[in-house]
Amino acid sequence: MKTIFAIIAMLLLVALVSAKTEDVSVGPYKVSFDLNTTMNYTVTPDYVVNPDNSSTGTVKIQSENDTLALIGITNFNASQYAGFTRSDFLYMDLALRTDSNVIDGNVTKGVIDGKTGLIVTQTRRQPSDNSTADSMIALYWPDSQEIEGYGIPVAKTKVEIIANMPGAMSKDLLESIHVAQ
Repeated sequence: MKTIFAIIAMLLLVALVSAKTEDVSVGPYKVSFDLNTTMNYTVTPDYVVNPDNSSTGTVKIQSENDTLALIGITNFNASQYAGFTRSDFLYMDLALRTDSNVIDGNVTKGVIDGKTGLIVTQTRRQPSDNSTADSMIALYWPDSQEIEGYGIPVAKTKVEIIANMPGAMSKDLLESIHVAQ
């Protein structure tokens, strides 16, 4: 009986140690996420101020088995329309249906970091070795707020995520990402 409790305690400890939240500074932004994996990976941030004083930051996540995710943060000088139109969804759906390498795909509206986002998930055929790979594209505006009295969402910060990693890791990234200034 003591052996069973010891094994359970060890498994719980391993589970706690394996999940780690990454906290990354990208210019004035703090990006945090948890991939919920024991796989080794590196996190590389980059930040550039553009000539017009807008800025672009990236967080590259590269794993030991060459899966990759890229988080892009764009800061605009002026507020931008931060909503999603029917055309946005139709365009992404058309792109999925016309790409001969897409085996399965879906375009949905979801919640990312507490804000409405556009999420594209797909399973793609890899022509080089006849395998398949999961990928995900997501877009949201973390500082989105409605113009009072008009109901129009505006923001200055756009976050785009492109992930070519197993579906569960992409899901964990989307469910845990937080971008704050």
